[in-house]
Amino acid sequence: MDLQEITCPDCATVCFGANALQDHVTSEHTDGLHCSECTFVTKDPGKLTEHMKRMHSGIYRRRPCTEPGCDKVLTSKSILATHVLRMHNPLAEEKSCPFDG
Repeated sequence: MDLQEITCPDCATVCFGANALQDHVTSEHTDGLHCSECTFVTKDPGKLTEHMKRMHSGIYRRRPCTEPGCDKVLTSKSILATHVLRMHNPLAEEKSCPFDG
């Protein structure tokens, strides 16, 4: 299956297919995709979909971090454990949580 070459109207980048053009425009020419429920922003449509499912669908049990002053709410025991180790362990070097919430 050959995909049609489509040129981006903003920067002349050649994309192969409409989906590739849409991904290119989203990642290169927008400030990001905003969650309609909270302040989460991403340039990846798949990450926004996953965020909406995990954080706002009610499918996943919400697990708030119990550390004083932390307002993170996570969606699984393993993600919560990783968050606590990375963010609240005094020996941890990296202090940025990779999980949205």
